[in-house]
Amino acid sequence: MQRVVVLLLLGVLLTACVEAPALPGQLFFRDGDRLLIWERGRTREVSLPERLTAPALSPDGLSLAGVVGEWVLLWADLAGEPEPVGPAPAGRAAITWSPTGDWLAVHGGSELQVVNRHSGDRRAHLLPEPVVAVLWSPDGSKLLVEVGSGSADQHRVYQVQTGAPELAKVADRASGAAWAPDSNRFAYSRWSAPTQSAVYLWPSGELLLDEPTLLAAFPDQAVHFESNHLAGYSLSWAPDGERLVLVAKAAGPHSPRFLLAAVTPGESDLGLWVLPVHSDKQRTDVVIYPPRPCHPRSVAWAEGGLALASLLDGPGCQGQLVLLDPVGMEVLQTVDGLDGFQQLFPAPAGEWIALTGPGNHLFLRSGSPDERMELKVEGELIHWVAPPQRKRSNRSRNSIWSRREGG
Repeated sequence: MQRVVVLLLLGVLLTACVEAPALPGQLFFRDGDRLLIWERGRTREVSLPERLTAPALSPDGLSLAGVVGEWVLLWADLAGEPEPVGPAPAGRAAITWSPTGDWLAVHGGSELQVVNRHSGDRRAHLLPEPVVAVLWSPDGSKLLVEVGSGSADQHRVYQVQTGAPELAKVADRASGAAWAPDSNRFAYSRWSAPTQSAVYLWPSGELLLDEPTLLAAFPDQAVHFESNHLAGYSLSWAPDGERLVLVAKAAGPHSPRFLLAAVTPGESDLGLWVLPVHSDKQRTDVVIYPPRPCHPRSVAWAEGGLALASLLDGPGCQGQLVLLDPVGMEVLQTVDGLDGFQQLFPAPAGEWIALTGPGNHLFLRSGSPDERMELKVEGELIHWVAPPQRKRSNRSRNSIWSRREGG
């Protein structure tokens, strides 16, 4: 097996717009056959083995799993020798670590393998159709598997417990599942027609959102999706599990892009929805943002769920980052001039917002837009390991609410 060679880079790939803040943790960038690890202003390089595919870092960033030839390999230490985990599945493989770092989900074609990295326990599951997505529960005890070979309205969702011999089907004509933070619930889209879907909550079966619900909440708007662009909902839970953000994923010529269309004659009003997930709350709490003609290119939670960050696109708002109150969608803060960045990266440190673009990555403190750090690093940001966070005071957690001016 080829040894993973660790080289220390002499340069520091860091520029600061203002005085560089102390960005916590480690950042991992993939650039071809190189893995760049940034920490405290220094970057080291890990040379990846030849023919390595499907590389996946453990949650703590200390271990690496990947496929070389016909085998799934595990480097328990990035500087050590790999150990075989098992034969690789047929087809193009992908590997996903459980949040606890104890399990690996390896899939390719219609095969799913769930492997315990410590005991070597390995369960292989053969699905009726190719695996589209695998999603671990936050506690790492179970995972959801979406399968299908056609459009999203023909997909199915299964659930499997770690170490269990069998999969359990959740729903037919379902897609886009998302676990709640408590690992006991998840939301998913269920399709009644190729262009009509509704969002349900498992295991209660509660209907969270459909078109009649929106029409009741917004009777002055005719809300529907453009069928030639709709690929399904993208769902994102607030860290406290109280609210759910829904956007529609476009599959048109400008994909990937996230949009949701509320159409009036001659023009579109694009935005995203936020709704509560408890049945005792009125559906009039559903809100749509932003106003036309802007739409969210990328969405992420910030401030530990106190705010919602949205990178906007469209005339007059290109490259604008907006921080929103997720209850009323009131604008708390805006930051302009971010045209070169394409996506928001989920940041493990709640006070940070990460934006990525080709060879350029920007990190902002959500309550202080002038406090930022820019990294000029080739490659894609693929992983961020943050150190354990100290509990923040109510004052620091609420500081963002007093800032409602543009950044």
